[in-house]
Amino acid sequence: MFNINKVTFSPITTSFLLFSCISCFANSAESHGLVLNSKVTIAQDDNILKNSNQIEDQYISLEPIASFNSFIGKHDIAIEYQGKINAYSDYSNFNYFDHNLSSSLNLNHSSRAKTEIVLNYQNIIEEPNTTNGINFNLTEFTQIVQKGLDASFIYGTDDSMGQIKVGYGFADKNFNNNEQSFRDLSQHLFNLSFYYRLSPELRLLLLGSINDLNYKNNLSRSQSSQEYSLLTGITWQTTANTSGTLRVGYQTKKFDSDLFKEINGLTYELDLIWTPQTFTTINLGSSRAITESALINESAYETTSYYINASHDFSKRTSFISGYTLDKSDIQGRTDEIKTFEIGLTHNIRKWLDISLLYNYEEKKSINSLFNYNANIIQLSFETIFE
Repeated sequence: MFNINKVTFSPITTSFLLFSCISCFANSAESHGLVLNSKVTIAQDDNILKNSNQIEDQYISLEPIASFNSFIGKHDIAIEYQGKINAYSDYSNFNYFDHNLSSSLNLNHSSRAKTEIVLNYQNIIEEPNTTNGINFNLTEFTQIVQKGLDASFIYGTDDSMGQIKVGYGFADKNFNNNEQSFRDLSQHLFNLSFYYRLSPELRLLLLGSINDLNYKNNLSRSQSSQEYSLLTGITWQTTANTSGTLRVGYQTKKFDSDLFKEINGLTYELDLIWTPQTFTTINLGSSRAITESALINESAYETTSYYINASHDFSKRTSFISGYTLDKSDIQGRTDEIKTFEIGLTHNIRKWLDISLLYNYEEKKSINSLFNYNANIIQLSFETIFE
């Protein structure tokens, strides 16, 4: 039996009842601009906190997804909600209920000019070991509440000789438990992008950005900072089966506190999609960026990431998926390296329903052996695919 929010229920029975109800409603609402989907997952995780304590448990999750799309004249409006209810078998104190809500408005002023506005709200957990924080004594996952706004004005289309994008983003992030309130911050991001078409398949891009991060509750050293970056690169689709984006440039991070040193150096992002044959797709890429510290009075650090994902359709109904990622972080006093590998199969058992079996392996190696761990997760999922 599982327990979440003081309500005990049979996980398989209840989840499949909810799954069935949502599926039926989705099918009837589809023609009205509203689409409802859901995903049910049963999993075995031998290290739920991703640390050397190796706490093992089983869990079941239900993920409701609702999206609504409509038109106001020539303008587009969309609203989407994604939730996740996660219930553990033995360690019910780690149960959680995530919420992701977003709404977007696309104002098409003319055939060449438009404004995009996105509002979002998140009440989610911080996935274990995705920061440099120490999580050995956690009795519940860290809860994050974030509100944000993204707005951009775009002149020109992807097919134009030139295209300009001016953007602004705001985020307000708050940590509600585990004594993490020192990480509460507000963020203002300004960016300007310019694209120039060199050929029918190739576009040059220039990107400049300013990112202002203001921490609200620093106890001694202020971790507030300003980030500046300037990048250039290309986007391409040279053939029907190859496309991608490469951006390379320079970044600098200046802290309000003189006790932290500036961070300067290379920043880049590569994303490549290759389809060597009709039923096979390979995605690969790499990036280098600055990551905020999750430890009080400690500086941010640089992280370099690499990934490769592959999928192959054995038939119209059965697909093979696999992926590998490597993250290297240069943290004060230590270097961390996290590797993840996953492999799985997805089968379409109905026109509207997929079943998938996935195995995930994660391993962390650090100069400080206290942070070393490995984790194995096996997941069985059922997901509706109404569109």
